[in-house]
Amino acid sequence: MFSSYCLQQNLPKMLSLWEKVINELNLYNIDRFSTLVKIIAAEESNSVVQKGHGFAMQSAAASTSMYGAIREQWSGLSFVTRMKDLADTDNLKPTLLKLSELAFILLGKKNLRVAMNVSPQHTDASIKELEVFLNSLEGTPTPYETHPTIDSSQFTPHTQRTHHVFPFPVNYTGQALAGVPYRHADAGPLRVMGRLMVPYLHREIREKGGAYGGGISVSPGGPIAFYSYRDPNSRQTFDAFRRALDWVLNGEFTERNVEEAKLGVFQSVDAPVGPGSRGMRYFLSRVTDSIFEHHRQNILDTDSQDIIRVARTHVADSLIEGACLIGPPNEEIVNDPLWTTVQH
Repeated sequence: MFSSYCLQQNLPKMLSLWEKVINELNLYNIDRFSTLVKIIAAEESNSVVQKGHGFAMQSAAASTSMYGAIREQWSGLSFVTRMKDLADTDNLKPTLLKLSELAFILLGKKNLRVAMNVSPQHTDASIKELEVFLNSLEGTPTPYETHPTIDSSQFTPHTQRTHHVFPFPVNYTGQALAGVPYRHADAGPLRVMGRLMVPYLHREIREKGGAYGGGISVSPGGPIAFYSYRDPNSRQTFDAFRRALDWVLNGEFTERNVEEAKLGVFQSVDAPVGPGSRGMRYFLSRVTDSIFEHHRQNILDTDSQDIIRVARTHVADSLIEGACLIGPPNEEIVNDPLWTTVQH
């Protein structure tokens, strides 16, 4: 996905720059490419200690769905390892050749979609400039419905627990289960359930456990993921995740807790949308205004019994889960046959 913005008077110049980027891409400077690979590999390696809980959640979710598996390959620890291996490669010419082939396939009109936000009085002029830009690109556009999709038939969800050993003094934990699509009737109640658990997890993981922080992430279409970061504990934190679930299943929360959880969810659902981002929800995710309003109403209508029901159905009764621990060596986990240890 490419994006940029400019003043109306600069639109032709901006589109001209995009034309050069796409049509005149130079992928022949092996020295420059080698330098970039080393910079990216170093940045990715350094980011693990800063965003370890994010990597832990991605690793945990990788076994629960095709979406989770691909996301982990593209931006998780697998990607960090792949970039490190690439940086250690003596000959990068074959890789650069593959990038050139990819550019030929991707950088054209065949599978291109475009969104442009513009002031009403400049619509006609902007569309004309956009047409000039599109006519400069190679290829013949095809309908969106025929664009390539990911084949998920080759993936089987499975339970996996992985300990990634790094020379860190603290741990980062993640535990994930498959979520539900945006249009699913339980997507709204699951978001409220997640928000409801946040104060409980904060108290158990940070205040009692001594971690820098912890919580749960629930996003429609993505996984249900528990996490902690800079955590002095390891397996005890996974026990805290279970206690948070039991707290919900036993109905040990109040109606006020539910209302506060809803308000927390609506902070993100009803967050202001800038002029340049209007319509992007549909453009990127095909979520129409009516689908969005239905999802919003599901959140609003969620009650205590809905929360207990979705917690049982999608979390407690789930037969498949992923777990990840990132941190120093752990003798207790090394001797546990349910865990796989990976040295870094």
